[in-house]
Amino acid sequence: MLNVDTLFNLNNDAKTSTSKNIITKPSTFKDKYIGNLDYKKYPFLQDDLNDKGIELTEEDIDFNKKNTDHVVRGKDEWVFYISDNEKKVLQGERFITAEWFMTAANRMDELDKLCKEQNKEVYFLIVPMKELIYPEYLPEGYYEKENDKDDLELFSQYTNEKRGLKLLYPLEFMKKAKEYVRLYFTKDVHWNQIGGYIAAEELYEKIGKTPKPLSVCDFMKNTKSLNGDYDYEVLYKGDGEVLTFDTHGKEIAYANLIESTSDAPDEREITLIGDSFRYWIYNVLQHDFKKSNIIHKSNIKSKQTKNIIKNSDIIVIQVLSEAYGELPYMVADIVNLIKD
Repeated sequence: MLNVDTLFNLNNDAKTSTSKNIITKPSTFKDKYIGNLDYKKYPFLQDDLNDKGIELTEEDIDFNKKNTDHVVRGKDEWVFYISDNEKKVLQGERFITAEWFMTAANRMDELDKLCKEQNKEVYFLIVPMKELIYPEYLPEGYYEKENDKDDLELFSQYTNEKRGLKLLYPLEFMKKAKEYVRLYFTKDVHWNQIGGYIAAEELYEKIGKTPKPLSVCDFMKNTKSLNGDYDYEVLYKGDGEVLTFDTHGKEIAYANLIESTSDAPDEREITLIGDSFRYWIYNVLQHDFKKSNIIHKSNIKSKQTKNIIKNSDIIVIQVLSEAYGELPYMVADIVNLIKD
């Protein structure tokens, strides 16, 4: 099983860690990202953590008959989806083998070197699952970690410090952010619009862009959202306005490919490849880059997206924490695509 101390001292990874590989967190989330947000204007932000939600119906719970055994009703009517992978993460077990650890790091390193040869940048993003951000709403006994850091935190530390890669696992960052606003739905596994916004801001720190504080954006609470839950509508005030937006004939939620252009001064083309969490990150990106795209992970190999990935200046690969095993396979597909 994983022995991170041994891995940190492997001869072929004996790279001296430099300050540029280590992200220095702001002293408080509020100081850097919330700014002078007027809580009197948006009183619902203060009430989020006390929201009791709406009583669930049997129809709400039974949204997937094949997997209802994994649907867990937590405190204050919060709902979680917890299968074997989620259980291992929540218990802090050592769930990543040393073989996977090194295979994933090697593939990521190969893609990083390939991108550098072509003047591209590549970033890797692992989205923390809802249960890790809001363990206080889990039933008793679901969150009893054996180790201070889970394997993904160790993997992030290793790839950043010893490989010089740019892997983002914003677990602690989002835990700080939740003190000010709710980031995930109570009755669905996904994050809401602000959750995606927060992850995008953390990604920007890796990229080297200046994040926009929420205080300059327009947003409101939308009470008519998923499963009777509520969401936020965030009108991101970026560097430019969106000029074109193409979902290729499909609804946004089901589009395998979305392309947009803006009048932002940043001339680079950015492509985000990921799962169902990807869109609310894209909601930010599309305003700050001249050309931006999002591709569903199942659509990496299609002819439609091949040229987009090859022509991109920045590539962001996103996976969910419990689906971490997909990361090296997605990376390998993109390596083969760029080489072709």
